[in-house]
Amino acid sequence: MKNITSKNNERIKYVVKLSLNKKFRENEKKFVVEGFKAIYDAYSFGLPLYDIFIHPSILKRFEFIDKTKIIIVEDNILKKISTTDSFSKCVAVFGIVNYNINDLKTKNTIILLENIKDAGNLGTIIRSANAFGIDGIILYGDTIDIYNPKVIRSSVGNFLKIPILKTKDIELIKTAFKNHTFYATKVDADIDLKNVKFEEKKVIMFGSEAEGLSQELFDIAHKFFTIKMQNKVESLNLSVAASIVFYSL
Repeated sequence: MKNITSKNNERIKYVVKLSLNKKFRENEKKFVVEGFKAIYDAYSFGLPLYDIFIHPSILKRFEFIDKTKIIIVEDNILKKISTTDSFSKCVAVFGIVNYNINDLKTKNTIILLENIKDAGNLGTIIRSANAFGIDGIILYGDTIDIYNPKVIRSSVGNFLKIPILKTKDIELIKTAFKNHTFYATKVDADIDLKNVKFEEKKVIMFGSEAEGLSQELFDIAHKFFTIKMQNKVESLNLSVAASIVFYSL
């Protein structure tokens, strides 16, 4: 075990940069996890653990961790490397999981999310997708990084339990899922969700709340549906709408 007492230590600066910088995470192939349960889940999943920063008061909870990975720090350091106001007593650096199109193309039920910018929405969608048996998720376009700390927190560990692929290549998607039926959510579609008979192999596409689906994704959709609501309600939050669809499957 090691001790770090200075907030200006290079290792501490490295963790802060991983938390704040998406490109840096992608280049380093590492990300930050906060809190005992989230760290335990990532470790149990088998992700490579690089460093874990622990307050001495909870050290005994981490007897399952290789001591060479442990760095003892006090509150001032944990405040620096945590992304929450009520900072955690433990923060860890893990290696990123990389999925490719082959991990998803044989699955039956795929969700495609385009240009989702809100971390809370994405995390909640991932959580609901895992709860209701979705087989995989494609993040298309400029969707937020799943290793963003806010996405990790709002997914409550579920980002590890479902294969998630990020791509901007529509031709790759069309080729890989050529035997799937593509469904698109559309506000003015004639068919209500409760009347849709989904095919066994399917890709269900959702756009952002602000912009909806792009025209290029509408163009590859085979079928459209909507979620009928009372006239008094203009729209649903994206994660709520997605969760309703997942449950209906």
